[in-house]
Amino acid sequence: MGCAMNEWNQLLSFAQQTSLGDVPPEVVARAKLILLDSMGAIIHGNQTEEVRQFATMHAASDGVPVLGLSILVPEVIAAMANAQGMVSQELDEGNVYAKGHPASHILPALLAVAYRQNSAGAPFLESFLLGYEISARLGHAIRLKPAIHPHGNWAMVGGSLAVGKLLGWTGEKLAQALAMSASLPMVSLWENAFHGHRIRDVYVGVVNAVNTLVPSLVSAGYTASLNGFQAIFDGILGEGLDWEKAVSRLGSEYFLMKNYFKELSYCRYCHSPIEAVAALIQQESIDWKTVRRIDVYTYRAAAQLNRQTVENAFAAKFSIPAAMADWLCQRYPELDAEALAKKIFVHEDAAIEAKLPAERNSRVVVTLSDGTVLSHYQVGAKGDPQHPFQEDDVKQKLLDLAGPVIGRDRCFRLIDVCLNIERHDVDYLIRLCIGP
Repeated sequence: MGCAMNEWNQLLSFAQQTSLGDVPPEVVARAKLILLDSMGAIIHGNQTEEVRQFATMHAASDGVPVLGLSILVPEVIAAMANAQGMVSQELDEGNVYAKGHPASHILPALLAVAYRQNSAGAPFLESFLLGYEISARLGHAIRLKPAIHPHGNWAMVGGSLAVGKLLGWTGEKLAQALAMSASLPMVSLWENAFHGHRIRDVYVGVVNAVNTLVPSLVSAGYTASLNGFQAIFDGILGEGLDWEKAVSRLGSEYFLMKNYFKELSYCRYCHSPIEAVAALIQQESIDWKTVRRIDVYTYRAAAQLNRQTVENAFAAKFSIPAAMADWLCQRYPELDAEALAKKIFVHEDAAIEAKLPAERNSRVVVTLSDGTVLSHYQVGAKGDPQHPFQEDDVKQKLLDLAGPVIGRDRCFRLIDVCLNIERHDVDYLIRLCIGP
């Protein structure tokens, strides 16, 4: 469909005219849970050696904290480092309808700018929520080319909107902030994830860095066209952009409510097949050493994750055979992960594909050496809208991820601050997350 400025104007008007008080309480509550979950993912992920080294190289006597570390860096580096840490362990939230990870493209830059602006919690939360909503809607409207990973492209528009909203921008100035970021997406390839290259994390880092710079670029007089977004996602990085999907039921239906939280440290496409295996374990007594083969049937995008041999542990997060074998070996240490992965075969299933986007399902068929065949059909995965995390699940995940870094006492304070962010400021939120 052609690019219609009418749709962009609808999205901009919604973002400018909507305040936190206009948003249904359950949506505000979910935004707070996403904030809490994301803080845990950042603190935990920033212990990754690459993030530590990157932050240390840019350490300064004054600046913005890198969460989970005791390092101050310039604002742009803080946004970049915290973003790279947030996605580094595949534990950040995502969105079923957006087909990607809105929060990781918004929160790190927004935190850095809000810290420098001494922002109160309420406008910070409002900006995050509205930036997320716009990002999720654009992600839903776009169909990326199969080779393009959703990191570092469409969701960055919500990041610039959130930053602009926090700064009080309206009208043409806010429109230019969106146009600027919409013109600067990354050409992010699945190929790098499949082969275990952490440039895949840097895609998200770069767009957060860009969104800390967008205010000064716009203020300096640089301009861009919103029409560029259409050209990029309806021909270069994408195969189609349906603007009606971006604005349908805007203000009455919140795509933020279609987010998911992650329990397993693998690409989301691996979760449903692994949970199918977990269900079989509950139902049957299986000697996994006697497995002849495991066939996984899933939707097209997930079926790309079919490599049976991977280069490293990071690549294993983007392979259904390697991730499933790793998960099984954690429970049955006597198994050989590499040998088991070579027995796992992934297939595209048209009937499962047809269930998208509401359900991301899988069917797993286990064939044993004696000819026994066991099968389970799994609807989605834990954390999906069909199997939602409860508030206590998100709290426990925060304790598990951040507790070893900042201690349980500070974790409990962080939980209280995130769930009552309107009564606090961003400076206090961030200082709770500084590492030892």
